[in-house]
Amino acid sequence: MVLINLYYLEPRASKVMFERMKEEKEEGRGRDPHSVPDTSRAMEPDVVSAVRPTVTGQQDKSVPTDKSQDRIFFLGQKLKKLNSHSSFVNIVSLMSLTWHLVHLSQRVNACR
Repeated sequence: MVLINLYYLEPRASKVMFERMKEEKEEGRGRDPHSVPDTSRAMEPDVVSAVRPTVTGQQDKSVPTDKSQDRIFFLGQKLKKLNSHSSFVNIVSLMSLTWHLVHLSQRVNACR
């Protein structure tokens, strides 16, 4: 299971992650690692009202509007799926190794 994760899931997830980062950078949505947002300031009322969606004319944020956003959305969903599969494989591997350790400890106690 570790080999499946190492040779199959992890390279695919890394490839999708780098593609997504490239798309975000081309669109201008990528994060600048040197810029730190100022969270110590309270939000002004006009910013707060701009963040809150209104009931009338509310758009669904999960539906992308143009081609680059479609691609970023698709890559994000694919990355999420690959990461969940990788986590599942890691959990199953941990469970099976724990069971094997318990089995070995019982055999050691039985030999005494």
